[in-house]
Amino acid sequence: NIREGSNPQVLFHLQNQLLGDILEGEGSQNISSVAHRASMIKDILLSRRVFIVLDDVDDLSQLEYLLGHREWLGEGSRVIITTRNKHVLAVQEVDDLYEVEGLNFEEACELFSLYAFKQNLPKSDYRNLAYRVVGYCQGLPLALKVLGSLLFNKRIPQWESELNKLDKEPEMKIHNVLKRSYDGLDRTGKNIFLDVACFFKGEDRDFVSRILDGCDFHAERGIRNLNDLCLITLPCNQIRMHDLIQHMGREIVREKFPDEPNKWSRLWDTCDFERALTAYEVRAKCMNSLKH
Repeated sequence: NIREGSNPQVLFHLQNQLLGDILEGEGSQNISSVAHRASMIKDILLSRRVFIVLDDVDDLSQLEYLLGHREWLGEGSRVIITTRNKHVLAVQEVDDLYEVEGLNFEEACELFSLYAFKQNLPKSDYRNLAYRVVGYCQGLPLALKVLGSLLFNKRIPQWESELNKLDKEPEMKIHNVLKRSYDGLDRTGKNIFLDVACFFKGEDRDFVSRILDGCDFHAERGIRNLNDLCLITLPCNQIRMHDLIQHMGREIVREKFPDEPNKWSRLWDTCDFERALTAYEVRAKCMNSLKH
C-alpha cells in the first residue's frame, strides 16, 4: 500500500522495499538518494521479467519514482495498479482499465456475516438487522468489514442502538478512509464536492454545471476531477454519488458545529433550516435586549 508515499522519506522506503523484493534483499542498502534509487530500479526492471502490484496509488510522483515509464519494464513484465484517481492511470497510458463494482447483495451479506457472525450467513434472529446493515453499506467492502467487526458478539439491543446511531452520524473509521480523496482536492474542488453531496446528487450534469459556473467554480473541470477521483459517477450525464460518500460530505459540513446548523456552510434539511432560523431569531432578540 503506497498511498502515504508522497514525501521523500516514504518514497525512499518504498523504493527500498521494491528493490529488496526484486533482488531478494541484495545490493540496495548503500544508495541514499531517491533519484539514484529510481535510476537503479530502471536498470533492474529492464533486465528482468517482473510482476508488481502497487496498491492505493494516489499521486503521479509515486509511480515516477517506483516505475518511471512503460519503457522501464522488461519484456513480459506485468504491473497491476489500484487507485481511486483515474488521472494517474490515464497519464501512465495503461493497457487495460478495470473499474471494480460494489458487491451485490448476496456477496455483501456473506462478507458482512463472516465478520459479524464468523459464518457465511446471518443468524436467524439477527437476519433483518443484518440486512439493514448490508443495505446501508451498498456493496462497499470496507464498510461491511468495519461494521461487521463492530457488531460482532453484540446483543440485539446493541445492534439496534448502533444502527440508529449510524442514521445520525457515520462510523469514523469508514469516514476517515473515504475522506482521503476529499482531502486531496483543492479549495474549489472541495466546494463543488460539498455542493454535490448536499444538493445535487442525482441531478443532471449540465444543470449542475450552469449553477456552479454562476458561482465562478469552473464546474466542468471540477466535476470531471470528482469523477476521476471516484467521488462521483456520471452515468447518462447524471451526477451520482455513493450514499456513504454523501454522508461523509455532509458530516464535513457539520463536524465543527454538529448541533449548531446556523453555523454550517450549507443547509439541506428542513428541520435544520428551522433550527438555524430559531437560533438567528434568539440571537436577534438577545441583541435587541442588550441595546435596551
